[in-house]
Amino acid sequence: MFLIDTRLGGEVEACSAGVTCTGHTGVRVVAGLAPEFFVADLGGIQKFRAALGDGKFAPDVFLGGENHFGNRNACPGP
Repeated sequence: MFLIDTRLGGEVEACSAGVTCTGHTGVRVVAGLAPEFFVADLGGIQKFRAALGDGKFAPDVFLGGENHFGNRNACPGP
């Protein structure tokens, strides 16, 4: 359950995840989970930083990388 603060009217509307709620002012809100779009090639980052430490620029370490955050979500479901 998500609470939507409608300060103009001084009321709070309650809305369940995945349901479209309409506040008393007519504002519609949908609350729920969405795909996580944050990605990072952790192995590539580590190799890139190591190369920088050696005074080298190595952008090719990111070719064929792997998404460290794949299949993870920052907002876990209920």
